[in-house]
Amino acid sequence: MGRLAARGAGRWRLRGTDELGVPAQARKAYAFALLGWLSWHGQPGAIPTVTGATRGAALGSWTPAVPAPAEAPADWPRRLRVRA
Repeated sequence: MGRLAARGAGRWRLRGTDELGVPAQARKAYAFALLGWLSWHGQPGAIPTVTGATRGAALGSWTPAVPAPAEAPADWPRRLRVRA
């Protein structure tokens, strides 16, 4: 974290997950919950600007016990806020 903070000095402020309300011990659980939420809603969990992939892609697959809904929502959420 020290090297990242030094590299971004004057351009950004590096903060730990604790400062953002996510305990460090729970950060992986939150990350997987977020990836699951994105996948469930058909949203990309990997985007080209971050991964270098050619397109954004939903990660993983769902195998529901019941048939999937007929239609996806017209407007996808643009922001997800997690409150502790």
